[in-house]
Amino acid sequence: MRLIMSTFLDRYLAGEHVAVWEDLVALGPRVRQARYLADATAVADETMRRARQNVKLLLKRLDAMEYRFLPLEVYEESHRQSANRLQAILNQAALRSNICDGTWEKAVAFRNSKEPLLAVQNVAERSKQMAVEFIEKAMGSGTAVWKARTAIDRPTKQTVIALDKLEKMVGGPLPLAMRAWYEQVGGVSLLGWHSSLSPNPDEPASLSDGEPDPLVIHPLEVHLRMAADAQKRVGGKLKNFILWAGAPGGDRYWLQLPSKCADDIFDHDRGQTFIAYLRRVFAWGGFPIPGKRRPSENIAKLKEGLLPC
Repeated sequence: MRLIMSTFLDRYLAGEHVAVWEDLVALGPRVRQARYLADATAVADETMRRARQNVKLLLKRLDAMEYRFLPLEVYEESHRQSANRLQAILNQAALRSNICDGTWEKAVAFRNSKEPLLAVQNVAERSKQMAVEFIEKAMGSGTAVWKARTAIDRPTKQTVIALDKLEKMVGGPLPLAMRAWYEQVGGVSLLGWHSSLSPNPDEPASLSDGEPDPLVIHPLEVHLRMAADAQKRVGGKLKNFILWAGAPGGDRYWLQLPSKCADDIFDHDRGQTFIAYLRRVFAWGGFPIPGKRRPSENIAKLKEGLLPC
């Protein structure tokens, strides 16, 4: 009787998502050998097909929650202004507090007390109003931002050509997982404003729950521009290239290219690969919060029914 061995894709489809990717990563550069490559590529494609479905569902759900997707410059300015407001709120609260007397020890005690949160809660509605006013002015009359390139930069017929160009510029391949992401999903940014999901620093949820770290994978054209600029600086072929990701002010994520592996370290603080990062992101509905153990009601709604990858 002939023994039929399961392929990586068979196992993945059977539910061995984590184990299959661990095995593929363990192969290192050998994953590109003829006996593995087609199977590993099929797993990467299936994984990112699921990721694409998850991203599509997240965007629709966020739109239904009246989440305001923002381009990077508006997001950063909104946070800058609210950080200034927060400092003024805390300064006023400190002047009225019997905990803070100007010494460093009392200042730390004040920041660790309930008083900063209470001070922010007292002006929460005004802070929210100011955020809305700024965003509406900055965004003008634009509507349905989540459907535009601001939130997602979908792959096109030119994506494969662009990926080949980037790999040539950086002197070797992207990991199979990241290449499949760009072929199937594209650039994605969940940067935006929502008083509970993605609050400004001067809103209660930011102080009580911690600032979220929304999913941000830059469009392929951003990396092409950065690679071209790097080539000009070094005057020739690149030896190493860093593919950056992540929201400003949050954790920084990056891949060092080239990489011949199926996947590689992407979240360097946690020592996690790109696929592991995506699992964490989807487990938090697109908005992981460092150190927070229990997701909010909104997060629970966002992540409901997302496909495992």
